[in-house]
Amino acid sequence: MVNAPAPRPIVGSPLHLVVLRDPTVEVLPSFLRFDRGRGMIVEADAPPPVPFRKGDRVLLAYAVDDGLYALRGSLAEVLAPTRVYVIPGGVPVMMEKREYIRAIVPIASALVIAHRAPDADRALTETSVELSASGFRWFGHVNAQAGDRCWLCLRLPGPDGACVHVRSTVVRAEPCGDSFEVAGRFDDIAPGVREAILDLVFRRRLSDLGIQAGQSWDDDA
Repeated sequence: MVNAPAPRPIVGSPLHLVVLRDPTVEVLPSFLRFDRGRGMIVEADAPPPVPFRKGDRVLLAYAVDDGLYALRGSLAEVLAPTRVYVIPGGVPVMMEKREYIRAIVPIASALVIAHRAPDADRALTETSVELSASGFRWFGHVNAQAGDRCWLCLRLPGPDGACVHVRSTVVRAEPCGDSFEVAGRFDDIAPGVREAILDLVFRRRLSDLGIQAGQSWDDDA
């Protein structure tokens, strides 16, 4: 049985346009405006810090159903400060299932063991939290045990700095050095919050990979 080819991004859907610049990587929230078969027109939400250049190596990262995909290519034309014509240099490759992609993210957070949601203005502390679409691992001082109802409080990045409280259940709690490691699953998470967490995770994974222009992006790769 032949596996179906990985899907291309869907016209009108959001994606990340990753511009590979030596020695940095620019990750731009974007969407697919047109798919002309041979190439695609991608529109960024805002102009990049460094203007687009014809010939830039890029990566399109996008979600279709429950999968995250990557499609490498290059900029054939710069149509406007926020709009480019991308020529794919290969076929899409699945990165991971969206449910399983995870990363340790530095973020202001708190873990509250309680049945009721905590106060909206609860104090948060900068820490590192392992996040995925379905759950978390939180490191800190908290009295928790498996089965406890809890709330993971996060301050999402962005101009608004919104604080969200995600209702969760502790699945494991154990000592970790002079602190504790608490693993939990999300019981009720709004779609917008889930997408914001996936965005954080994806950006962190790119940073951890240290993708740079000229590395592992040959035409025959």
